[in-house]
Amino acid sequence: MKVRLDKLLSERGLCNRSEVDKLIRLGEVDSRYGAKLVAKQKVEAEEILFRGEPLDPEKLYILMYKPQGFVCSHDDKGQLVYELLPERFNRRRPQVASIGRLDKDTTGALLFTDDGELNHRLISPKHHADKVYEVWLEKPIADWRVQPLREGGLYLEGESKPLLPAKCSLLLEGQDEILDIKQVTSAITQAQEANVEESDHLLLTLTEGRYHQVKRMFLALDNLVTKLHRVSFAGLDLKGLEIGQWRFLTNEELQTL
Repeated sequence: MKVRLDKLLSERGLCNRSEVDKLIRLGEVDSRYGAKLVAKQKVEAEEILFRGEPLDPEKLYILMYKPQGFVCSHDDKGQLVYELLPERFNRRRPQVASIGRLDKDTTGALLFTDDGELNHRLISPKHHADKVYEVWLEKPIADWRVQPLREGGLYLEGESKPLLPAKCSLLLEGQDEILDIKQVTSAITQAQEANVEESDHLLLTLTEGRYHQVKRMFLALDNLVTKLHRVSFAGLDLKGLEIGQWRFLTNEELQTL
């Protein structure tokens, strides 16, 4: 679909509409086909180059390995997760936003998009997107003690709606953070073979996204979460990413969402 060039570049966060003619004169905006451009003309996004590079996609779908110490907010104090993204993403309209949030001290898989419809659908309780967490506790917990989490029906303090059932598996203690789904399967198998009946290290799969849910769940079981890492969101894991890195989702991954 054709759109005015100045509107296109502004919405993609690349510049203000008033700057486009100047950028054309400087050779920073041009047509891949060599056509003469003016700010007000209608163009296809695919034909435009900005500083010699194709434009970013119309909609952004991003997976980040969130580091510890960063806040999922646009305007809170301190280090913000949006500072880890290119500045042009944050100037987009509509604005790029995280799909749900991770606490400041929580690491792991965090999705971003400027597709409001998808964002709403994935955080909706009706969608039941799986979120896999690796949990470390202040004190070891027995396998039978987490059975209420598996069965569902547990009430968190201040809430009138019970929790949905969650998958919960004890793991061997002392393992590093898990980065992909294959490692999840391997870690569970190792724990089962070792017949782990008590541990301070667990895997938890939720389909809900309540406020500080994981921490509050274990608080209800008289325990404290000392470290929390999200391995995956809706089947998307961190394989290939280092802490603080991000990547675009593939077309295949988008189809799964």
